[in-house]
Parts: sequence; structure tokens; C-alpha cells
Amino acid sequence: MFEIFLFIAVFVGIIYGIFKLFYHLSNSLLLIDETFINYIKSIDDNTIQKFINEEDFSEKTKSFLEKSLDQKTKSFLEKTNEVSKATNEVSKATNEVSKATNEVSKATNEVSKATNEVTKEDKQKKLNRHLRLDFFISLVFGIIWFLFPLLIINLPGEHIKKKDSIYIGKTLGLFTLISSLWPLFNISKKDYKYKRNILIGKFTCSVLTMISFLIIVYFRKTMSFGNIISVIMTAFWVANGYYGLLK
Repeated sequence: MFEIFLFIAVFVGIIYGIFKLFYHLSNSLLLIDETFINYIKSIDDNTIQKFINEEDFSEKTKSFLEKSLDQKTKSFLEKTNEVSKATNEVSKATNEVSKATNEVSKATNEVSKATNEVTKEDKQKKLNRHLRLDFFISLVFGIIWFLFPLLIINLPGEHIKKKDSIYIGKTLGLFTLISSLWPLFNISKKDYKYKRNILIGKFTCSVLTMISFLIIVYFRKTMSFGNIISVIMTAFWVANGYYGLLK
């Protein structure tokens, strides 16, 4: 029983360290992703274009929001002054006060609408970025696990034959490779909820993979170098899904 708690502690330590590293690398990953998007835009190929969505390179930016806010705030102040002036001339300007108030309300609604549009666009870009990263993670890890299956499972002979270990490792690597196609073919879609559900599914797969490694280590009663490498790799996969799902 002590051993399982020790292995869990080691797993948690590795995962925590990878999560912190992933968080500190987020700005660098953002710059890499923006560079990748700009490169992909220039390639006229339908398959390559599946890596991006129109929200990834939309001309709307936060500067638009700031500009809009400045304009609407200025308009708000102007209308407020008009309201104040009209109040002093109640008998002559009742209709003007009503009109100015309506314009102020309209301006406020426009600012709120612009804010919501920018927020929605930012969420789409973030989700697309993590789906792209999930594709590359699944692709690379799947290839590594398929070529080196004993990194995943290498139990002693009394538990399982070596050829069976290789078979299981290759199978997991193959399924990981296939799963990489899931986000690839859906990044270009506009349905935010559908794409988020895909990332939830991939996050669940990564967590289950991590749990399977814990079970393997428990039966081995020790952690090999291959186990540690696999846990570190999977921790990156889990971290990407976790930060991608954060609002």
C-alpha cells in the first residue's frame, strides 16, 4: 500500500512540474501559434487549411474594442451634457431629453455588443490553438509509442510476455495517432461547443492514459526510465487539455 502512495506522489510531482512549465511557456506557445497561422494562410491547400479557422486571423482585435469604447464614451458624455442642458429647459426640451437618453442607451448596448464579439473571438482563438497543439502532441506521442512500445508497458515476465507488452504498446500508440485526426478535421468549424467537447474528449483520453501508467508502475513495483518519459509526455498532453478548457 505504501508503494502505491509513493508512486502517486511521484506522478503528482511530475504533473505539477509540467503544468507549471506549460503555464510559463504559454506566451511562447502563443507566439509560435501566431507564426504558424500566418504561414498556413499563405498555403493554398484544403487539407492544410484545416489547421485554421477564420477567427484565428480575423481583423477584429482588442484595439477595435478600445476604439469603440472611446467613441461610445465620448458620445455618452456628449449626450449627458445634452441631457443636463435640456433639463434646464424642461418646458422646451422634454422630447430632446428622451431622445438623448435613448441614444445613450443605444451607445451602451453597442459597446456591450462589441465587447461580447471580441470575447467570443478570443475564446475561439484559444480553443483552436489548444486543438492544434493537441493534434501535434497526439501525432508525435503516437509515433514514439508505436515505434518504442516498451516505453509504455514493460512488465516483468511473470505478469505478461514481452511480445504482448510490445503489442499493447503499439496498439496504444496507434490509437493515439488516430485520435490526432479528431481535432484536425474540426478546427476549421465554427461550432464552439462542438470543438470544446472534442477537447474534453481528448483531455479525458490523456487522463485515462496517465492512470494506466500508474497501474503499470504499480505492477512493476518500480519506475523505469521509459515510464518516466511516458509520464512526462502525457503530463504535457493533460496540461494542454486542462488549460484549453479553462475559461
